[in-house]
Amino acid sequence: MPKTNKSKSEITRKEWRPPSSADLAKFREILRLVQEDAKRAGLDKMTMRQINAEIAAAREAYLFIPFEQLTLTTLLPKAAAQAA
Repeated sequence: MPKTNKSKSEITRKEWRPPSSADLAKFREILRLVQEDAKRAGLDKMTMRQINAEIAAAREAYLFIPFEQLTLTTLLPKAAAQAA
């Protein structure tokens, strides 16, 4: 890496680009799908305590799940089982 007199924040600020309209549209669609999946699984009614417990459990049992198989029920199995 070549030496530079610029700070890390100057380099980052110069390289940062706002997301394109297409990227924002993709993000909105993904967010909509995640919200629909949460409602179907009953996860939209979780308390903050339940959410924090799920986060702690996920951190403890970090497993590789292929991207194509990611759903809220695969990410939050304990909450999905309680909702069923």
